[in-house]
Amino acid sequence: MIDRVLEVEPGVRAVGCKLVSANEPYFAGHFPGAPVLPGVLVCEALVQLGAYLTEDAEELRL
Repeated sequence: MIDRVLEVEPGVRAVGCKLVSANEPYFAGHFPGAPVLPGVLVCEALVQLGAYLTEDAEELRL
């Protein structure tokens, strides 16, 4: 889900980005006319990025 990891300070912080298009399928029903990124997808992105802060971060590649 995350498109790019921009910065990592292992065990401290990480910065990443997700490119989002207005045509993403989940926007069709969440909410019509006023699209909002579903919270569960925000949480998933945070978990993916958080993995880069663990000891195993060297093994992860996008």
